[in-house]
Amino acid sequence: MLQAEIVVQTAILDKIPLVSDLFSYLLFATPLVIDNTSFAAESLEAKERAEIILQNLIIQVANAVVQPLLNQFAELEIIKQSYYDRRLISTREIERFRNNLSWKYRARTYFEEPRQVFESRYELLLLAPRGIAKVSIYAPRDRELTQLSGIPLIVTLALELRDAIAPRLQAVVSFVGKGVIFVLTQVVGKTIGLIGRGVLQGLGGSWQESKNKRL
Repeated sequence: MLQAEIVVQTAILDKIPLVSDLFSYLLFATPLVIDNTSFAAESLEAKERAEIILQNLIIQVANAVVQPLLNQFAELEIIKQSYYDRRLISTREIERFRNNLSWKYRARTYFEEPRQVFESRYELLLLAPRGIAKVSIYAPRDRELTQLSGIPLIVTLALELRDAIAPRLQAVVSFVGKGVIFVLTQVVGKTIGLIGRGVLQGLGGSWQESKNKRL
């Protein structure tokens, strides 16, 4: 179990947000800052935010407990019977679950977390009637943004580049689209109309000529 201590600490426990704010609120009734506004400890807004932070803390600690169990004792029957859902008892299902979970952690580390830092928000987990749900809350994260490096930093730069290019590209596409619509409706439409009119006039002339012959 101790072999997983550093991994669990750095990958899960150290990343649980707003823990110090929560304990300060619970122990000393300090106000909670919500969307840059300070709310007194007894206010409804502070109580609801504290509940959200607490639920996320509980779920993340539970993740920290399960992670070494999956990595170190996945095949022990006593662990399977005590902690795993029956659908995950087989070796194949356990390995599939571990691989999916591993990929999800990597995606969160390299893509989701940098995006949340760049967007100044946290994504917290909640206990909901349908299971575990997510909620996004605003929080200044400028200090974390300046500390990003490697792939997470590249992700934020890509997001910034996309934000800079997307409106211009959308404007160009919209302009070209309007031009195409104009050409189709005005030029092509009129051309088709003239051709159709000529065909109708030709048919009308032929019909009149055949009528005269019968007379």
